Amino acid sequence: MKSKDGDKDKVYLFVETNSPTNVTQKAAPIVLALPVYKSGSDSEINSDVHVYPKNEQTDAITKDLSDERKKDLIVTLPDGSKVYNATYGQKFGYQLQIAVPWNIADKDTFNVVDTPNLGIDDDATTVRVAGLTEGTDYTVSATDATDKNGKGFKITFNPTAAAVKAAAGKKLTVTYDATLTNAAVPDKALNNTATLNIGNGTDVTSTPVQGPEIYTGGVKFVKQDKQSAAKLAGAEFQLVKLNANGDKVAYATQATDGSYTWASNNDSATTYTSNDQGSVELKGLEYSNKLADGQSYALVETKSPAGYALLTAPVKFTVTKGSYADNQTITVTNIKKGILPSTGGSGIYLFLIAGALLMSGAYVWNKRNKKNQNI
Repeated sequence: MKSKDGDKDKVYLFVETNSPTNVTQKAAPIVLALPVYKSGSDSEINSDVHVYPKNEQTDAITKDLSDERKKDLIVTLPDGSKVYNATYGQKFGYQLQIAVPWNIADKDTFNVVDTPNLGIDDDATTVRVAGLTEGTDYTVSATDATDKNGKGFKITFNPTAAAVKAAAGKKLTVTYDATLTNAAVPDKALNNTATLNIGNGTDVTSTPVQGPEIYTGGVKFVKQDKQSAAKLAGAEFQLVKLNANGDKVAYATQATDGSYTWASNNDSATTYTSNDQGSVELKGLEYSNKLADGQSYALVETKSPAGYALLTAPVKFTVTKGSYADNQTITVTNIKKGILPSTGGSGIYLFLIAGALLMSGAYVWNKRNKKNQNI
């Protein structure tokens, strides 16, 4: 850069015309007069001059669960770590913060695409942008679920709308609701990715951000013969909650969408049946340490496999992060009906009576034997 035009010095004005999408404020213009002399010299020209425009920048987009929903989802695990846990059918809210560039009026692309993992469905009808009017300042379109993703949405902003232009250099707040579906696999971390796209023509900057991970709980059982370990099909169970005394206080009914409702009686309780591998799986449950104080989950056998005695005691279990793993499978055994009665069965009374008679006979015999010895 030459500093003189003949004998005239030059003065340059640097004005920012574009900037990255995370820059919310335009840099102040810089005035530079040339020549610039090296420090300590009034004759040696500095030909390597650096100019540093100052911008205000922030995260282009951030994503989090709403504060209210965090309270419903957060769980403290035994090791002290905290995770978010939801049950099938549970709703939770998200919040996006979008930094609007200072030159947004010059952009022809300004949108946000939200793509959840399979197991989370966004509700596009709940999308709201604070301070803007849907239909005028932005539009929302729902996207269908795929074999890899749940239902999502796209917000398309109108950069020429007065309210959008007025938001330049500020942040927009987007809120919406989502639901955990029965496509969610227990112990698998689920989230959804929001991508901010801003630019002109083919020169578009895309900035993705992920939401917090959410987990759902589950547990696996295997029904088998106590002696042979053969897998048993046809055992029927109900899912219940027990209080601290071991009393049944709630019975589960699971809808076709996987969501659970709980009732104080078993009139409409769902029946879970072991398959030909003896397997029974429960999925989409909240973790056990979210239950009311002293409560626990349990399976109650309502029908035993053919030829086997019915279990009389509930099978208690714990749902937590990792409880759905294959190496955590809970074995539930049955004893074949035969000479020995099942615990608590009506046939036990015959054995008790017979035992009592034998003990009485032994007592009488022992007493007579001592009498004979004393003669």
